[in-house]
Amino acid sequence: MTSPSKIGSQPPLDIFPWPKGWKLTALEDAILAIPAAILSDEEAIGSVIHADDDAKLKLPTGQNPESDAHILIWLKEGQSVYLSKSCQAFVLPNHAEDKASKRFQLTRVEG
Repeated sequence: MTSPSKIGSQPPLDIFPWPKGWKLTALEDAILAIPAAILSDEEAIGSVIHADDDAKLKLPTGQNPESDAHILIWLKEGQSVYLSKSCQAFVLPNHAEDKASKRFQLTRVEG
């Protein structure tokens, strides 16, 4: 069951709180970054990150501490993701000069 949705926008690299159970649906292509620490060693990815089957994820490899700090989620327009844990997140720019805010439909997922 879901509640009515809202539209929000987020500038690249500005950290925002992402409460558990809030589904983000990309209204344009977007890359989201969440802390890798959201997953414990015992947790399956799918128990925390609930993304459309065709959404792309980049998980830490254990080879680079800087890039391993985050899990990246690539969403194409219309794709959705929600988390079963709250965290701080940010949107990555699509390229170095990209300063445009990305728009998302926000829907509360219950259950």
